[in-house]
Amino acid sequence: MKTIYKFLLFSYFITTTAYSQDSLDCEYNFMKALYFLKGNEYIKPDSLKAINYLKPCVEAENPIAQLFMARLYLNSNDEERKKKGFILTKKAAKQDLALAAYDLGVLFKYGKGHNQNLVKAARWFRKGYNLGNSKAAYSLGYMFFKGFGNETQDYKKAVRWFKKSDYPMAKHWLAVCYYFGYGVEQNKPKALQFLRENPIENSERLLSTLNNQFEENGLNEEEAFVLDEFYNLENNATENSLPVNSLIGDWNGSIIQYDWSNSMVMQKLSTSLNFRKDSITDEILYESIVGDNYNSGEVINYSSSAKLDKLNLQIKHPYSSNATDILNYEVIPSEMQLVNYNNDEFMVFSTESFIDGWKEPGSPMLLILRKEKTFTDNNIEMSNEAMTALEAQESFIKLYPNPFENDLIIAYELDVSLNVSVNITSIDGARSYNITSNSQQNAGNHRYYFDGSILENGIYIINITYGNEVETKMIVKN
Repeated sequence: MKTIYKFLLFSYFITTTAYSQDSLDCEYNFMKALYFLKGNEYIKPDSLKAINYLKPCVEAENPIAQLFMARLYLNSNDEERKKKGFILTKKAAKQDLALAAYDLGVLFKYGKGHNQNLVKAARWFRKGYNLGNSKAAYSLGYMFFKGFGNETQDYKKAVRWFKKSDYPMAKHWLAVCYYFGYGVEQNKPKALQFLRENPIENSERLLSTLNNQFEENGLNEEEAFVLDEFYNLENNATENSLPVNSLIGDWNGSIIQYDWSNSMVMQKLSTSLNFRKDSITDEILYESIVGDNYNSGEVINYSSSAKLDKLNLQIKHPYSSNATDILNYEVIPSEMQLVNYNNDEFMVFSTESFIDGWKEPGSPMLLILRKEKTFTDNNIEMSNEAMTALEAQESFIKLYPNPFENDLIIAYELDVSLNVSVNITSIDGARSYNITSNSQQNAGNHRYYFDGSILENGIYIINITYGNEVETKMIVKN
């Protein structure tokens, strides 16, 4: 309510000069509206009485009264009152009231009282600036900075608009541009000076951040190569088939957040993804950890490609040193691409994102993850095919393949730590081979490779003794 009061007080002084034809009727009403909005030690603030004093001037189509009333309506939590506020703001803006034109741009930008429309927001910001509103120049610069609406992302145009505004946030974003060289020649001392001279909290936070952040960010040689291959695949007109079963397993790496031109890394967050096949539906499910964020869901599987359904992330504001300054992103991943580098397999995909609290798109993000190789307990690397086949089995003893020729994987899962023995015995009991004997094993998955080339063709029994329990399973050697 303090903000509304300050606005009304400011606008009251405007009325005495800009719209003098209404001063005899409306000046008194404005004063009374201010009186009831502010209240005093004897009278409580009463917005309804303030509205009643403004109504005659609104009905007389006084644009400042319309904007007074609009601000009061828009300050409400009631959606119908917000719609009334939007309509009154538009009426005032169409009478060439600069502040109303700016306000209308804000309402379109955030979808308040009307559907969000960034194109119309930019149009009204331009009109607001042409009518003399400096804050509208900042808002246009912000839209060019991020490429909103029909405004193509352009740092140089953003800088030009920021320079036209005396609004403190314009100076704040000018500092960002000079620090990183966005649209201007990089000048860090000038950027820091802007921030020191700008007495707002955003600039104070940024000032304390810039000296020690971003220096560690950037792509390492491996990430740069993988991304280069990824962009080559993206630009290749031929279809790149992705076998969805090859996703199964653990992937670790980073989610990389870029600046708005998609050329500078602003921050990197440690990321892990685990994929598994549902034993009932055969769908590929995933669990992800990005920083402190956990997500789970299904992989959307197309005929030759796949992608995650969506991620909800809470990510620290890249321009803030305040640990509690967190932004909520809804992230929509693109289709995955697989890239091989130095005998390792990488998954790469870009994302679109939306910042819920700001009601605007987020800056570009991209994930680079290396597939973790899986080894048996006796240190033999396992294939994706073997992992998939074992994952689909529900019995305690899991075997791959069955029947087998030479190579055999024996897998099982323990609920608690136990002593375990594993052996393979011919059906007649004449021959027995120990794979592990009375070894102390932790809870979790265990896998052993067995070289079956030493066995004759026939039927064999896998025996696993764990604690006081014994499990057996038959297998055929071809």
